[in-house]
Amino acid sequence: LLRTYAKGETRWYEEAERAADEIVRPAVAVSVSSIFQPGSEIGYHLSWRNVRSVECSLYRVELARDIRFSEKDSSWGWTQAVDTSRCEKVRTWTKETGDDGGHRPGSEALRAEPLPAGAYLLETKAGGVSAREAVLVTDAVLVVRPLKSRVLAYFCSALDGTPIPGAPVRLDERFYDGSRYVWRTASAVTGDDGTCFIPRADARSRADARSHADIFVSAAAGDRTAF
Repeated sequence: LLRTYAKGETRWYEEAERAADEIVRPAVAVSVSSIFQPGSEIGYHLSWRNVRSVECSLYRVELARDIRFSEKDSSWGWTQAVDTSRCEKVRTWTKETGDDGGHRPGSEALRAEPLPAGAYLLETKAGGVSAREAVLVTDAVLVVRPLKSRVLAYFCSALDGTPIPGAPVRLDERFYDGSRYVWRTASAVTGDDGTCFIPRADARSRADARSHADIFVSAAAGDRTAF
């Protein structure tokens, strides 16, 4: 199509350009489908195209310390807001892909050795591109309920629901202040029943108090952590 037509002669020209570029450019992606109990093998799925090897690095992350949201970040992409220069790199390894230059995509489900309890970031790099995914090893769970002026958080055992008291809980909230999107951080500590209320940004500072806010909540009690 690109050899046959000049730009402007067919409405499919730009789409064909994008598709041709996707076929030949380096690509890498990683996904982790679940949360792992301490002592479990770590499963992850790696995919690639046009790269002969993928460098994998695993960082230990303290969620309340190492995440620094910027104006362009959103909570669903929080792994991009992790500053790895502040994190301990606990493992590195290389995955050889067997790529033969034929531009075919490849993928594989892989396993890694068990990790101590905690939050981790798995970063993959190849051909000048990179991808990140969270690896959470924990027996705890965090349940949140956003309310108008505060967020209710419940931090407990994922196995039997036992409350985890005295745990710091951090709320990162992104909202529109009338001119731009900003992030605000607040915190609280869980009580004996494992719950706490965290105040939200003052509704008067928003252009519309009813507008949707993007939130990320994390909690930790030693190595027991959740988000």
